[in-house]
Amino acid sequence: QKLVGVSALVWQNNREVYFNAFGDADRENHKPMTRGTLVQIFSMTKPVVGVALMKLYERGKFQLDDPLENYAPEFANLNLYAGLDDTGQAKYEAPSRKVTIRDVLRHTAGFTAGGGDQTAVGAIYRELDPRAYTNTLPEFAQKFAQVPLAYQPGTRWLYSDSVDVQAYLVQKISGVPFDKFLELHIFKPLGMTSTRYTILPTHPDRPQLA
Repeated sequence: QKLVGVSALVWQNNREVYFNAFGDADRENHKPMTRGTLVQIFSMTKPVVGVALMKLYERGKFQLDDPLENYAPEFANLNLYAGLDDTGQAKYEAPSRKVTIRDVLRHTAGFTAGGGDQTAVGAIYRELDPRAYTNTLPEFAQKFAQVPLAYQPGTRWLYSDSVDVQAYLVQKISGVPFDKFLELHIFKPLGMTSTRYTILPTHPDRPQLA
C-alpha cells in the first residue's frame, strides 16, 4: 500500500520490449493506471530545460564561458559566504571570478541547495523563498540573486536551483516565455502533446498543448 500506481516501459535496440501498468491512477475514483495516465515526472524536467538552453547555444546566442550576468543582470553583484567572524557573525566577500553559464549548467556556480543548508546562506534562502510557486521566473531570479554563494564558482559541485536559472536564461535570451519556448521547440517537434508544467482542474485527463 505504499505505492498507489506504477507503470514501467523498457526501450531496447530502438524498440519497445516491455510495458505494463499496475494499480490505480486515482484510487478514490477507482481509475486504473494505464499507458495513457498523465503523471508528474519531476526531475525529468531537468534534461528538457538543458536541451532548451543548448538549442540557443547551437544558434550562437551565447558562449558557455560567458558570465551569467551578461544575460541575467540580477546576478551582477553576487556575494560569497566566507564563514563566521570572531563574534559569530556571517562574513561575505566578492567571489574570485564571475559565475558562467557553464557553471549554471553543471551545478558549479556556488548556488546553495537551499532548505538543507544550515549556514547563514540557507537562512537567507529560506527567508527569500525564491522557488515559491507564486514567483514568476523574473521574480525567482531577482530573489535568488540575493542569496550569497555558498562556495567559490567552479571549485565544487553542489545540487542547487541552477536549472531554474537555466529556465530564466532561456526566456531572457530567446525573448519568448519559457513555457512557450518548450512548446514550440521541443514538445511539438517531438510529439510530446501531453507534456506541460501545470494541470488545471478544468483540463481533461490528457490535456493537449494549445
